[in-house]
Amino acid sequence: MYSEESEWYNVLLMRYTSVALGGTFDRLHKGHKALLSTAFTLGDHVTIGLTTDAYIQRNKPYCASLTTPAITSFMDRKNALEMWVGKEHLLGRCSIVPLDDSYGPTVLDGTHFDAIIVSDETKHVAERINTIRNEKRLSELAIAVVPMVPAEDFERISSTRIRSGTIDRDGRLVLPSTLRTILKKSIGVLIPDAAFAEILAADSHRTVIAVGDMTTKRLLENGVVPTVAAIDFQIERQPFDWDKTLFDRLTKNAYVLEMKSGPGYISREVIQEIVDWFRKPGTLSRVVFIIDGEEDLLVLPILREAPLGSVLYYGQPKEGIVRVEVTEEKKHQVASMLHAFVHQA
Repeated sequence: MYSEESEWYNVLLMRYTSVALGGTFDRLHKGHKALLSTAFTLGDHVTIGLTTDAYIQRNKPYCASLTTPAITSFMDRKNALEMWVGKEHLLGRCSIVPLDDSYGPTVLDGTHFDAIIVSDETKHVAERINTIRNEKRLSELAIAVVPMVPAEDFERISSTRIRSGTIDRDGRLVLPSTLRTILKKSIGVLIPDAAFAEILAADSHRTVIAVGDMTTKRLLENGVVPTVAAIDFQIERQPFDWDKTLFDRLTKNAYVLEMKSGPGYISREVIQEIVDWFRKPGTLSRVVFIIDGEEDLLVLPILREAPLGSVLYYGQPKEGIVRVEVTEEKKHQVASMLHAFVHQA
């Protein structure tokens, strides 16, 4: 019985002499690399059609705006492709040709291709190419459809989103400029250093959460072991070596998770672990998130998931430690901020 899945499976079983793919390949990203890798897996020789500057001016004038950078030049995009192909040791198996229309050499007499590699959203172009080839009495091309690669927010990775600053080239969410200003203002109360010990002692019977190495260290030095801590072995972007006694006290009998996140983004993996830990029935044990990157943005998902009545402490660079009591109002506030982070356009 025919299905697109069985068609794709059969294409994967084949090996072709010559395959083609085309695109703009602006800000070469993880999705592009998946497309290219599939082409080199299926074909002995790969012809990459790269849209020209003239093509972009005719067909994609809307891509640039006052707030979004323009698509990079043909030569810059070609150089990026050549660098990637060279790094993968595939230069001898490919040709990069200018593409001044949607079909390129795939519909020309005297050229030989066996298959075409496309994404979900450009499959219709491949079907149109086969229609033209049929009209010219050329053999149809096998069509390999490569699924779109999702970003951290499960939306697709695209050059448009990268240019707008929504994600980076690996699909990680990038902190929007609108939130940078908001996050510089504390979402709690800045504690005077002289009052820190007294205020912390009054909170010691609560669920206490710490984000940041210096903040966590200050809590431990004052006899409070946080139920939840997020650290990255940095203080104000400089490497920080923990005192072994304090670190052992922090991690003893704690669930320790090591993950990547930041700077400037919150990884999907970390968000999922935070959600899973806080929503686990009867969560009373402790957890320490050790972040490879930067932990400061984790204030947002941790505060959103923390139980009502708990207290979160985090550092404000050059100012001190901020205390946030977890209330419904604070949860709504950070939920809105995270929504803007994930759903920015």
